[in-house]
Amino acid sequence: MVDKASAYLEDDRTLSDHSRFDENHLSDEKGEKRLKFNGTCLENQRDDARNTDVCVNLGFLYLEQENYEEALKCFISVLDFEPNNPEVYNNIGYVYERMDRLATARYMYQKAFRLDRENVEAILNIANIMDLTGDYHGAHEKYRMALALDPQSINAHFCLGVLYDRYDMFDEAIDQYQEVLSRDPRHQKATYNLSRLYLQTGNNQEADKLLKILLDIEPDHAGTWNNIGSLYEETGDLKRAQDAWEHVLNIDPFQEEANYNLAHLHYTLWQRNPRAVIKRQIIDRLKFILSLYPKNVKASSLLANIEAA
Repeated sequence: MVDKASAYLEDDRTLSDHSRFDENHLSDEKGEKRLKFNGTCLENQRDDARNTDVCVNLGFLYLEQENYEEALKCFISVLDFEPNNPEVYNNIGYVYERMDRLATARYMYQKAFRLDRENVEAILNIANIMDLTGDYHGAHEKYRMALALDPQSINAHFCLGVLYDRYDMFDEAIDQYQEVLSRDPRHQKATYNLSRLYLQTGNNQEADKLLKILLDIEPDHAGTWNNIGSLYEETGDLKRAQDAWEHVLNIDPFQEEANYNLAHLHYTLWQRNPRAVIKRQIIDRLKFILSLYPKNVKASSLLANIEAA
């Protein structure tokens, strides 16, 4: 089965003023040191307008550590110096969004938009909140507005593709992901989502091309290997499908779709030849899946079938 569960069905937005952010924060130890250093700078030079960069940088670091309250304090402090900067409101809104305070996040994004009616980031942010709250038509209108302002926006094309993808509008989603890849041929999220859609629509040749690109970008991406297994299954190469799914579980033993795919494959082989596969092993794998993901309907149904057989 194609792994839609691990698809990149989230937006591809980034925080405003990201150029101010030092990527060295990705090391926890370095991040802690930078937090302490920037915090000291902030306390010592709080009234210096030049230190908005310090506030923003520190806010990013807190976000990485999911310390949302401290991130908010940092971004809100920038308002003292830049009260009419829409990017500040975009950053504050994003923190509220991460806190699942969607109404407040939308309010902040709307403030950013009112300050700059051509702020594509604010429009994308508002569209994403609409999507998250089930307003497809509102989100669609905003994404189209963003593209009217900036037809070359990779983020806008990707986000619109994700919207279509969520609603199983395959042709429209494929068009948008292709637009992304025409501008950035190694955009990992668009490549992954497009490969998955090609698999779902039976375009195995194009799916195979994209899966090879994905392996070049990230050789041990569990979702990619799961979909490689699905491609082999579609073409009847069950041995290579099994090898691919077992490789997924070497990367991530708890990967839901690969565990189910292996159980389903073994069930198929067991039906053909009960001596080829041990029935108890299939049952144990399905129970393992349900212990982790109790709402997995496919696993529940397959378990009921095999226990009744």
